[in-house]
Amino acid sequence: MDAFMYNTVIHGYFDLDHPHNSFTTFIGMRRNSSNLQPDNFSFAFTLKAATNLQSYNTGIQLHSQAILYGLHNHLCGNVIQLASIVLSVHLE
Repeated sequence: MDAFMYNTVIHGYFDLDHPHNSFTTFIGMRRNSSNLQPDNFSFAFTLKAATNLQSYNTGIQLHSQAILYGLHNHLCGNVIQLASIVLSVHLE
């Protein structure tokens, strides 16, 4: 399977309101495909799943991995959205 197919599955699980499955697919992509690199879409879709779950720690880990791949510039909006949702939950 190539990155496009993984991204399609990751995004599909998110659209079906199964964000945990998005993470499982992303992890499978990283573990099972040693020569396959996640791209900016892989990180963006998985970071949206972290936002949906209000999982700040997971979002930070994903953002850190994106930095290692040089893809962090594509995720600024997603990281800000994650931080604002988590902050609003903690302020309630």
